Amino acid sequence: MLGTVDVNLASLRIGFLHWGVFRHFDPIHDKPKGTKRIMQSLQDIKFVIDTWSTREDADDGNEPQSYFGIEEQGSLGHVLSAAVDLQKLAIEFTCQIDFRYVVLDTHWPHLHTIDLDSVDTRQDDWFRFFELHAASLKCLTLASIKLLDGNWPDVLERMQPLLNLEEARFGKDLRAVASNQMWSFEPGYPDSEVGSVQVDRTRWALEKFMVNGGVCPLRDDETHPWYHFY
Repeated sequence: MLGTVDVNLASLRIGFLHWGVFRHFDPIHDKPKGTKRIMQSLQDIKFVIDTWSTREDADDGNEPQSYFGIEEQGSLGHVLSAAVDLQKLAIEFTCQIDFRYVVLDTHWPHLHTIDLDSVDTRQDDWFRFFELHAASLKCLTLASIKLLDGNWPDVLERMQPLLNLEEARFGKDLRAVASNQMWSFEPGYPDSEVGSVQVDRTRWALEKFMVNGGVCPLRDDETHPWYHFY
């Protein structure tokens, strides 16, 4: 447990972490003792978080469900907010989690690299975060991001001049609920006809656009086709 470590840590990387662990940490009140000091020393955090649970009342005792308690309590966000010197954040979930409960309204003034995998977001929450970090952010990786309102071409064209990125990467997919659109970055998904050439073409064009600007390539349906995801 973090509170039992009697050293300052610059980097903390955990390959698979159950959501329930965050219930036991309150860095604001330094519980367990030492947690606040450890979090304040961190500059690099990488978590893969298991956000699936097992329903005890399921007939077979093994029915998976998303655990929304992590969102309601904001426990993860409160833990991360204590990392006041954070420079690199990479966080992946095993099922989609609302972005606002991950970042809350936290401003990490030295954050230059962020890697997000499997989050849902609304435009207001999305831009609140990126406006706060526009001055410092240089590297961006997005994978399996579901936009709950609006559309991705508009959002990305607003993001590009806001940020001054040196590197951008995309993985898995981008989804837009309102328009029922998905751009895939994985060959064979969601359709077996989605080939690696097509996937790479769209991903590379998008990564170039986020660094250099111009017209969002996702507006070109013929060159960069989208798919229905439901």
